[in-house]
Amino acid sequence: MKKNNKQSNAHKPRKSFPVWGIIILAVMFFAAALPLLRSTRSSNVATEVTGAPKIKVDQEYLDYGDVKNGGTPIRTVIQVSNVGDQTLNFTEAPYIELLDGCCPPVPAIGSLVLKPGESTTLVAEFFMHGQMGSRHDFRLHLTTNDPAEPDKTISIISNWVD
Repeated sequence: MKKNNKQSNAHKPRKSFPVWGIIILAVMFFAAALPLLRSTRSSNVATEVTGAPKIKVDQEYLDYGDVKNGGTPIRTVIQVSNVGDQTLNFTEAPYIELLDGCCPPVPAIGSLVLKPGESTTLVAEFFMHGQMGSRHDFRLHLTTNDPAEPDKTISIISNWVD
């Protein structure tokens, strides 16, 4: 008599959908952000400071108000420029500080070096689900060699509701 060594599929643990869902969202985010992040370009940004680099962003405060928990992610896109006459260097990768809430994303930036007049794009995507709903207060830190403002911060606020 032959023994059947096959196990029943009913007793095998299943892979968790949320893990795959998060992986798929991350891949979709980076695929969508890649064209933006590749763009470091000269712009018509006027020089505002001589003798030093100078960071300038197109938004310093973002309040998304009430956002559906588990709904569409919030995609934050910020234009970062060097309005100084010397090269602007990021001294560390941009990061998000959590003040209230949970789960800050890792921002992606096109370039960590901006020559005078150049701009780049920074992208961060926020997504809350399940028990992550509530008020969220984040500070995006842009740490550079700008002597006047070495740690440029951007406030990002949202309230995730069911």
